[in-house]
Amino acid sequence: MIPLDKIKADGRARTVYNTTDLAENIALHGLIQPIILRQDGDEYILVGGGRRLAALRELGITHVEHGVSSVPGVAGYVLQSESPELPSPLHVLLGELAENACREDFAWTDKLALIHKAWKLAKKEKSQLGERLLLQDFAVTLGVQYADLYAATILAEDVSANPGIYASCTSIRGAYQLKLKAEAKRVAQVLATRTPETVVVPAVHATADGLSVLTLTESPDTIPLSSWIWQGNGLDILANYSGPLSHIVTDPDYAIDVARLGANMDVADGVVQASPEESLLDYQRLITLAWDKLPPTGWLVFWYDLEWHSHLLDMVNAAGFRVQRWPLTWLKLGHNSNASPQYNFGKNVEFAMACRKPLAVMAKPTPCAFSIAAGGAARHYNHPFAKPSGVWAHILNAIAHEGDLIFDPFMGSASSLCAAVTRGLRIRGAELQPDHYNTALINLKTTYNTLFTCQPIYT
Repeated sequence: MIPLDKIKADGRARTVYNTTDLAENIALHGLIQPIILRQDGDEYILVGGGRRLAALRELGITHVEHGVSSVPGVAGYVLQSESPELPSPLHVLLGELAENACREDFAWTDKLALIHKAWKLAKKEKSQLGERLLLQDFAVTLGVQYADLYAATILAEDVSANPGIYASCTSIRGAYQLKLKAEAKRVAQVLATRTPETVVVPAVHATADGLSVLTLTESPDTIPLSSWIWQGNGLDILANYSGPLSHIVTDPDYAIDVARLGANMDVADGVVQASPEESLLDYQRLITLAWDKLPPTGWLVFWYDLEWHSHLLDMVNAAGFRVQRWPLTWLKLGHNSNASPQYNFGKNVEFAMACRKPLAVMAKPTPCAFSIAAGGAARHYNHPFAKPSGVWAHILNAIAHEGDLIFDPFMGSASSLCAAVTRGLRIRGAELQPDHYNTALINLKTTYNTLFTCQPIYT
């Protein structure tokens, strides 16, 4: 026999029970299903049967006896070790969720804690197997709505740390809506106190600190391009950069095998990766640096191959970014690449991932899919992977506010930065390959020259 005061149930996700009906049933018929315990020294840990244990205490029963009992007034237990297949902690949680999920008295805070704990355990198990676990798939396993699981991953720690804030909530989704409203209020407060460093107008004047307004007839004496863009490893430069920074918008290597890429293109001299694995390490470092360097209102937007969507989504979520599940999608009008047309549909789309810091907001509502002609961007910017200015404009117009500074650590021949300049935004960038860096200088000079009546001196 084991005294009930030797049984600990502290680790259970559920803490509030309605035991009235169950207690009456136990008093009439006895405890048909025994509670499950795990021995820990002189104490016992409850593995299964939290509601049953609460009902026993309500009835004033002080001991449980080993074995199954259907005798009124006598309650039974079995040890977890007596099961031929010991359930894992995750399976115990899944069983508890299945047992309580449909009960009206299941407190939403307990359900939130249980879902979040199960998600962390499931991710850990998958990680140990070298596999990835997606929220969508695990929601099916749990038998909960995806929205509840997603909200639980965001809310759990905050609800635990600040229960008073959510005291009036009655559901997980209600708490999530409350958190979103509080976040929107904080964003509005930040934006209300933000002083733009520049006013965006068609005619701009470049200074050492960025861009300010002049009349159409005025031009700067000098534009210090060598202080704004650098030749070298862009991630190393970003790591050591300590100047102003608003957003990172870039087009890294796509982690595609160069031989495979060459089957779709005449040239691939814009790729410097030794392997897809090396390129993915660059993505990981970019994401980590971006989180460290960007302000709370900053965006990280990067282009990528859809093959790596889930992998990269895990990276940005782990770093702390908020990111929508669907990518930005560019439909390349008039362009179609296909190395095996007898097997594959033609590829005429490219994808970008937009990741935001907690206080980042859109500059204006913008659709995630857009159609722009591929045009002659590669010839215009003298780079095989240069994107048209309209593509960059779609992104920059969506995320950049007045006075923002755009950093591109993989700038190539600076098509992204040229688009930023024409919108009155400040720029910083880096390029590893000397030829592309020199081409970027020429492209930026040409872009600045179109803004002024007199050609400035570039230093």
